[in-house]
Formats: sequence, C-alpha cells, structure tokens
Amino acid sequence: MWEEVKLASNHISRSHRFIKTIKAKRFSSAMATQQEAETMKAQIIQLIEQNESLQASVEMIQQEQLQEKTGSHNGDPVELEPQPLSTEIWNAPVPNNFKPPHLSTFDGRGDPMEHVTSFNTRMTVVGAADSLKCKLLAETFSDAALQWYISLPRFSIVSYQDMFRKLSQQFSASRHLKVSSNSLFSVRQGQSESLQNYLSRFNDSTIKVPNPNQELFVGAFQNGLRAGQFNESLAQKPTDSMEEIMARAVCFIKGEESNAEKRAREVKEKGSSGSERKKYDVPPNRYRGAFKRQPERDRNPRRYAPEHFTPLKMRSERILKEVYESKLIPEANPPRTHVMGNNKDAWCKCHRVRGHDTNDF
Repeated sequence: MWEEVKLASNHISRSHRFIKTIKAKRFSSAMATQQEAETMKAQIIQLIEQNESLQASVEMIQQEQLQEKTGSHNGDPVELEPQPLSTEIWNAPVPNNFKPPHLSTFDGRGDPMEHVTSFNTRMTVVGAADSLKCKLLAETFSDAALQWYISLPRFSIVSYQDMFRKLSQQFSASRHLKVSSNSLFSVRQGQSESLQNYLSRFNDSTIKVPNPNQELFVGAFQNGLRAGQFNESLAQKPTDSMEEIMARAVCFIKGEESNAEKRAREVKEKGSSGSERKKYDVPPNRYRGAFKRQPERDRNPRRYAPEHFTPLKMRSERILKEVYESKLIPEANPPRTHVMGNNKDAWCKCHRVRGHDTNDF
C-alpha cells in the first residue's frame, strides 16, 4: 500500500516538472508552429488529468489507513478490547457538558447494596441515563470487583438492572446479615461499662434490625441497662422512643463523667498524701523499735512495794480485812510461787503465800 503511494507521488512530481519544462519551452521558443502548440496543449491537459487521478488515489489510500488505525470501518465502531457492556450501552453518547461526580470505590469486600444505594443517589442528583450509569458504575470497581467485571462474557450486560443483579449475586456473601429484634435482649451493659458506651453499642445493634420498632427497642434497652440512677429514672417515668432515651441520658452521662473525674482525682490525691506520710512521718531507724508491740512481760511489769511510803495508823492486816469485807477490790489470786520471803512460818493474807507476814508490807 505504501509503495503505491510512493510511486504515485513520484509520478506526480515528474509530471509537475515536465509541465514546467513545456511551459518554459513554449514561451522561450519563438519558432514553434501552431500545430506544435496544440499538440503540447493536449499533452498538458492529459498530464493534468492523470495528476488529479493520482492525487485522488493517494487521498483514498491515506483515508483507508487512517480508518484502520482508529478502529472504524464503514462508520461502525470496533472494540479494541472485549468488554461486558452491550453495543447499545457502549455506543450511547455521553452529554458534552457532563462532569462525572466523585464516586466511592467498591473492592468486593463491602456490602454491594450499600455501594449501589450510594451510587444511585449520586446518579439521581446528576440525572444520568441508565447507559451512563453502567459506565460510571464500572469505573468504581477495584481489586476483586474489577477482576470479576473483566471476566464477564462479552456484551453480557444488557441494562443497568441486569448489571446490578449480577453484582448483587456475585458478592452476596459480603452483604450485612439482618438480625432479629429478639437478639437485642441479649445486649447488656457491662459491670464497669459506662452509660455512654452502652448506649452507643446498643444503637449499633439496632441498625442491623429490619422493620424497626421503637417500643421493642426501648424494652430491650431497659432490659440490658444496669441498676442505677438512670434505670430508676426510666422506671419512674417510662418512655416509648429511643430518641427520648438518648435525650434524657445526656444528663446522666455528664454525671458519670464528673464522678469518674472526681474519683480519679481522689485516688491521685490519696496516693500523693500516702507517699508524703511515708516520706516524712516514718521515724528514723533508731526510733522504730519504740513503736513495736511490747512483749506481755514488759507491758505488765511486776509491781514492788516502794521503799518509802506514808506510815499507816493501823495494822495492814486490819486494813486488808476491811477492804475485802467492803468488796472494794477482789481477793488476789495466789501466785505461782508459794514462798515470798525468808520466814517459812509466816503467812501473808494479802499475797496469800508463806515467807512473810501481812503486816510486813
């Protein structure tokens, strides 16, 4: 093909040069006859026609080569690579002033229903046709979702509904499972869990329940609520909606947070004061023995009669008798030893032992 184009171009160039030569000879030769002039004129016309024919052939060849490069033949588009969208969807025109919105991607690990719902909302805002929705939805695929889309048979997607159905069936295992309302009664507040955390965790559980019932939610929430001030408040003034529960819980949540801050501060202060006492109140090592518990014999030492005392006006034996008779003091128990003194014949009624006389003390 290219050799023909080159030959035609060379022939056109030679024709142009020949025409210029003839024109030069025509005007330079004053001796040419009228017959020669007509012959030369006929040759020039013939060469001009050949030149135009060759130029038309070259243009046709170049156009065919351009059509082969752009992938079009006789006005019908030809796909460079196989793709699952039907020819009608693929060839549908895109509006000139259309600006694609920012769309989130789908890698096959999330819920396809959530992705398509968000996608449909964006498409409703921009007013996109179904053919454009198919193209834009395909652009959001990545990773496993993109591999699945590429592996679909050629021209197998005939509509946007068909594309959505295939996507939902392929990634149905990734969809979030709905739970029953009765499962909410198993959600309970932990022993040390705050009201705010329990309320947040309970709300997350209600999202997965189809056909929400506010009265059922309230009953399940109160069932799992730990005993306390908020439980008493709900018992005294019942409610029938989670919205009201959340509004009333704000005050109790603030109270819990305030109490937690004060407890933490008290623990910190108590720890600091304990360390201060330990640092400053403990006596030096040489005095620590004085704080130890004394043995029994040290705490109850044996009492002895003083060497000097006020003289009595009567005998000790009589005084002791009167004391015992008035029961001011009980009689002393006999000591372990039976002798207290050197006089073995003497008896002391006070100590109730031998060795000395009652009046000796």
